[in-house]
Amino acid sequence: MRLIDADDLLAEYDRQHEGEPGKARKLIEDAPTVAAVPASKILALRDALYEADAVTMRGLRNLNMLIAKYEGGKDPATD
Repeated sequence: MRLIDADDLLAEYDRQHEGEPGKARKLIEDAPTVAAVPASKILALRDALYEADAVTMRGLRNLNMLIAKYEGGKDPATD
């Protein structure tokens, strides 16, 4: 699964179709969305926690595994 910015997609659809309604536009409008945080923000949080000595080494390891899993699409525990 990949995330898309539906607002950008709708704007591109409107640009290419000059705002004419259509089934594709309705599908885009009705598509489910998710709340997601960019990996760069998670990396910044990890670094800030580490620098503030506010995370245990085990917590840091778990956070790094989580980042690796979702950033690269694979589970580092299975490598």
